[in-house]
Amino acid sequence: MAEYIEREEALEALMYAMCGTGYQVTAMREVRRIPAADIAPVVHGRWVNVGGGYVACSECGEEHGWEDYRASYCEDCGAKMDKEATDGD
Repeated sequence: MAEYIEREEALEALMYAMCGTGYQVTAMREVRRIPAADIAPVVHGRWVNVGGGYVACSECGEEHGWEDYRASYCEDCGAKMDKEATDGD
């Protein structure tokens, strides 16, 4: 699986790690040349039991029938349902 880092944090780490080596500017220039990935942060949520056989997404509030809907993500907002489900909130 790919891992992503903040470019400015990487540049700061390079600045300190390579201080005095003579290659600091070159290394930082090369990091800046790497294209940024087009990613979105992962939103984590959980299904909340709202009664009557329905659950709601803890992030967007959209309700779904629990017996028919046991997805690992909310199809409305994209939240990844990896938190523990609760009764009410």
